[in-house]
Amino acid sequence: MSKLMEIYSIEEGEELVRAARKILIEFVSSAKFDRQAVAKHTRKFTDKHGVFVRVEHWPTRTPRGSMGFVHPKTGIGSALIEAAIGAAEDKDFVPVSHREIEHIVVEVDVLSDPVELKGGAASRLRQVKSGRDGVIATYGFHTGIVLPIEASENDWKKEEILRHACMKAGLGADSWKRGDVKLHKFTSQVFRELSPDGPIEEIIFG
Repeated sequence: MSKLMEIYSIEEGEELVRAARKILIEFVSSAKFDRQAVAKHTRKFTDKHGVFVRVEHWPTRTPRGSMGFVHPKTGIGSALIEAAIGAAEDKDFVPVSHREIEHIVVEVDVLSDPVELKGGAASRLRQVKSGRDGVIATYGFHTGIVLPIEASENDWKKEEILRHACMKAGLGADSWKRGDVKLHKFTSQVFRELSPDGPIEEIIFG
């Protein structure tokens, strides 16, 4: 398999993951978390890219939290700080505690610019490739996102990706067929720890 996109080298990806871990540790361990203090870990990353941080229990790979931004208003370094905090406080899970730090692995997903899927339902379905694309479903203030790695891990076919994006937006599973629901696809570059604070790999899929 080949890389779907390459924004950062593996060395830069390692820096992003290490920074996300340091931010998580500071956030869950300190009563007075200082964003300015942790910014030193990410200040070199000033370019704007969407970014997500995912946290999983190790070795079960059970999800513990996920948060990110498709269109960050700041550089990816600043967005990474907020994404790491959000992953630790993900309301779908019990907040990550300092006792768990040695038992979690951290992943950073760097997103490409989204591309709108245009045309009717059949046309939009053809434009999605399973094992490569993530999808954003938007209707008014409702937004649902399926990351490429999430779709790949679950072996979702293209229609399943669209259905899950809509359900995450709080819409009916078949809402992707509606013309008033906007759909965008994107790819990502994924870096994650193989073990807590251990070696970091780039996930190649597609």
